[in-house]
Amino acid sequence: MTRRTPRTAALLGIVALALPLSACFPAAPAADPGRAVPKRAQGLVAILDPRVLALCPAVTPRHLDAIVAPTDRVRICRAGVHLSSDGITSYGPWELASRVPRPARLVAAYRAADAPIRTSGCPAGAQDPLLVWIDRGGSVHAYAAPVDGCGAPQAAAATAYRTATRESLLAVDTGAPGYRPTPDPTPKEK
Repeated sequence: MTRRTPRTAALLGIVALALPLSACFPAAPAADPGRAVPKRAQGLVAILDPRVLALCPAVTPRHLDAIVAPTDRVRICRAGVHLSSDGITSYGPWELASRVPRPARLVAAYRAADAPIRTSGCPAGAQDPLLVWIDRGGSVHAYAAPVDGCGAPQAAAATAYRTATRESLLAVDTGAPGYRPTPDPTPKEK
């Protein structure tokens, strides 16, 4: 029988605790050295409504560097959106969740490599990272548009994002009187 020192036993205990935790909390992908990264990890206006967050959770966005299949589970969610009103029922701002029914062009644009970092000549201020959410294997991942050397979305990705066909899944008028960012209560049985 081998006798373990207290130091060895302590190290084994730490490893025993760390292994199960590493399965629960996957490590963030390492940034490619010398490549630019988005200046923001969330949209310019944060999504707060739990119903929208259920479709597009607040998770750290990644760079889309692999083929995504199937591509029929791509969503775009936005907060702070102002919609035209019928003059009676729309107050706003809105939080929207949409499905992209034909996402091949959008996904292809998001697979472009991030540009090398520029050290000068970049405009001040953060750009919207133009996040999309993709359901892969039962979990939802957020992906930011590939960026130019200053950390702003590349033009091709921004165009693909802006022109993607969207089918509304959910629209929440956060400016409506009495709005509270809580899920609808479950109906009570009679």
